[in-house]
Amino acid sequence: MKTLIRAKKLEELYDAIMNRKNLHLEAPLGFGASFLLSRLEERLVNRRICFRYAITNSQKFSSFKNAFFAELEKHAQEKPNLSFQLNRFYQETAYVTMQNFADFHECLKLLADHLQQVGLDFLFIFEHIEDWNLDLQEKAMLEAFSHLAEARNIQVLLNSDASLKIPSKLKLEKHTLTKASAEDIWENPSAIEHELYEFSQGNLQLLNALLAKNQEKAADAIVNLLKEVHPLFKLFQHRFTALQWRLLQAIAIEERVEQPHAFAFLVKYNLGAASSIERALQNLLSTKLIQRDEQAYFVHDQLFMRWLQWLAKQ
Repeated sequence: MKTLIRAKKLEELYDAIMNRKNLHLEAPLGFGASFLLSRLEERLVNRRICFRYAITNSQKFSSFKNAFFAELEKHAQEKPNLSFQLNRFYQETAYVTMQNFADFHECLKLLADHLQQVGLDFLFIFEHIEDWNLDLQEKAMLEAFSHLAEARNIQVLLNSDASLKIPSKLKLEKHTLTKASAEDIWENPSAIEHELYEFSQGNLQLLNALLAKNQEKAADAIVNLLKEVHPLFKLFQHRFTALQWRLLQAIAIEERVEQPHAFAFLVKYNLGAASSIERALQNLLSTKLIQRDEQAYFVHDQLFMRWLQWLAKQ
């Protein structure tokens, strides 16, 4: 396997940062965005101070606030000017009593003002923006980040696995990670590597999990991995009604479903009336186990989709 699959994209992001662009990196789950961002951080050593945050859908504001400032303080330990300005910021704000994102939003402009007085360049990296869950609308959240981006020595890089509606106030240059080909991953892929690639559909996270099984046959690596995740994934079934589970499995088997209300689809998988399917579909969408793009519905996690397909054959 090549040591760096996304070498060209790394150079594109690096050049954009050096040209003081604010960026949006859109990359489906498992396409290697986190790995790429780690390599970008390495390239930017001594050129940017990188503050990096991974936002999860279980995030509480208090834990986000603590993580946000802990990241600043970590770098401030080695940068006296940053430490001085951060302490000034604390003295001028009600940091301790900050209770929600609205309070945090108001403080970001002041923070940016203080960071402008540090003789350094900063890059704020926010991963998995689509999983933000702090009782704030997406537009308001992104506008909050514009306070940072307005500072002359601060840039913002947002990462999501879906499209974002970017407000005009926050000017971001969009970059997209497309699926890597087998030839992008290996110089001369073998038959086994092609099999593993087809199973993973270019999902680098899943592909690495299969390669870690270190099996001579692709089928053995696949079965070993599916059996390994089976006890955990099986627990999901108890969260859903029988109809919801059948619908979830049907979407996984088809891989992409353009019209889940279509009569042929309903009959093929014994799903009943279209009205019942609509309620089941909305429930599954709310869990984010399935998602919808402009063309079709699909299971969000590639490994979970493959497990559902495997389970249907048992």
